[in-house]
Amino acid sequence: VEAAVEALGRAGALTIDRLRLDGRPIALLLRVRDGASAWPWKIAYDEAYAAQSPGVQVMLQATARLLDDPGFRLADSLAVAGHPMIEHLWRERIQIGTLIVGPAGRGHFGVRLKGLEFEFHDRARARARGLRDALRARFGSRRKPQRTGPPA
Repeated sequence: VEAAVEALGRAGALTIDRLRLDGRPIALLLRVRDGASAWPWKIAYDEAYAAQSPGVQVMLQATARLLDDPGFRLADSLAVAGHPMIEHLWRERIQIGTLIVGPAGRGHFGVRLKGLEFEFHDRARARARGLRDALRARFGSRRKPQRTGPPA
């Protein structure tokens, strides 16, 4: 990952958006850019400020910067459909799919197998999310309670 970040930085394809408080960064977003397209790649934030949603704030800041850029045309959040944070920030959607290409003729068993692997993975994730949601509905969430004020 470090080598990728360094290479993207050298190529001018990486932006680091920062949210600061009293001069100290409390959230960072690594954003990759290629031509008119952008991808917010990774968000990190200071857990002491979790109740103030610094990850959301830095994403809003980055979104505003992208929208102000006349050369910007497309962004992909890289998040799964229904992601609890990005779903509320970015309302528009683009369809993305997976195309599996293999050799013509009899060499297609591996291609079929890869297709089944993708299908199984998607179904397993959907079932796992459904089970998680059912358990949370029945037993409640075990997440830490959110603070209501600024950190001490």
